[in-house]
Amino acid sequence: MDTIKNYELITILSPKAEATASEEVKKQLTAFGWEITGEENMGTKKLAYQIRKLEKGNYWVWNLATKKPIDHKAFSLTLNRNNNIIRYLLIKK
Repeated sequence: MDTIKNYELITILSPKAEATASEEVKKQLTAFGWEITGEENMGTKKLAYQIRKLEKGNYWVWNLATKKPIDHKAFSLTLNRNNNIIRYLLIKK
């Protein structure tokens, strides 16, 4: 029997990104087999330091679950290639 593994993904999206940027991230998550159990827009906040010459970022928290193993290296590469994501952090709960 497979156990459900829960994760939390925190992303900082560019404030210059279109309103559909979070939907694009959601599509990427489901394409990798994640089940989205919760999502929260934390709003735009000032960054502690400039990243890519940006001083603010739009914070999103995603609660994820999966039964099957995820290729974390490929998943990380996909998030890194998304120009709307400034930074991300994936935490196993």
